[in-house]
Amino acid sequence: MFGNGGMVGTAVALSNALGLNRDPSSWDISKLEKALRIRIWWLVVIHDRWCSLAYGTPLQVHRAQYDVPFPSVDDLCSTGASTYQRAAASIFVALTTLTDVLARYLEHVYCISKHASYAEMSAMDLEQVLSDWEESLADDVRRLVIRGTNLDVPGAANFRLAYLAVKLLLRRIQLDLSNGSAQMEESTPSPLHMHAQRSAEDITHLIQELDETQLQGFWIPVHAFSITSATMFLLRSGLRMKENNRNTPLHVAKDMINTLQTHRQRFDWDIADNCLAHCSDLVEKLGIDNLQTEYDLSASGFPDLTENDNIDPSVLEDLLFGTRGIFPGFQCSVLRIPPRYSTLVFDRTIEQPVELDCYYVARKQRKND
Repeated sequence: MFGNGGMVGTAVALSNALGLNRDPSSWDISKLEKALRIRIWWLVVIHDRWCSLAYGTPLQVHRAQYDVPFPSVDDLCSTGASTYQRAAASIFVALTTLTDVLARYLEHVYCISKHASYAEMSAMDLEQVLSDWEESLADDVRRLVIRGTNLDVPGAANFRLAYLAVKLLLRRIQLDLSNGSAQMEESTPSPLHMHAQRSAEDITHLIQELDETQLQGFWIPVHAFSITSATMFLLRSGLRMKENNRNTPLHVAKDMINTLQTHRQRFDWDIADNCLAHCSDLVEKLGIDNLQTEYDLSASGFPDLTENDNIDPSVLEDLLFGTRGIFPGFQCSVLRIPPRYSTLVFDRTIEQPVELDCYYVARKQRKND
């Protein structure tokens, strides 16, 4: 099926054919044409990298294959632009630099060759990449990123969600790199798992705080998958909790579904559709409002798919469409591995939520080499 990924591939091929991947700064062309070439190239790069995150396909544009500088506010704004327009342009510039950080993380995720051109990065190295990016931002943009303020600027809410999605990806990569996978089976989650859970909760809180103006603003369509990923992570975290009295992740996931339903009904916000399609039925089946009495959320209360090889194939198909690997769409296979990478699915054959232990093939292959 030739979908968004195929169209991005076509855009990348055409851009390379037109030389948009080369720095035009020293070319004998007008300043307007230089700015236009830079802007078009970075639009292609942004779509390539965010589609890679959402759909689980490797990057088609690699950092070593272009030398185009980041756009500047002056490239994006004409003479006499208002303060409001320049603020919106600064958001776009920050999005391009954040997308470059995302590329670093995706290179780590998709690196399966023993002869990779990129150096292996530790959990602290990956953390430093995002920290350095945060420190490089102007004060007003940094406040928007860290504290979520001034979201009324065009593109600001989209940018804030992009940052939180990258942060969640970072936390899950760090969880992958940690050697304490056994801690996930204890009653108290590991600090790394709690950091990932907090990142998922931050996405929920952002969605809850959006108003009509922000919802009707600009959104990258593939952010729908980031919302689904955060919700699925919260559901899985909640089902693994030994203590039922305060199951925060499940309640936050329920809040996410309720908020998305409201946004869809009142403001026709179609970014909510993917998460509602994949998670709303599961949340309803769980009966989160009455989880203390209706469900035993201990590990023994839910069957392990590694012991159930007869699961309905249609359930696997529903799960693997948009909920694979670290983020929805990541390539994966069904493997008997530690359960921190499990993904929730409602098994129609037994009428209970179960966990599919899945992991993206690239990482598994590299560990086996």
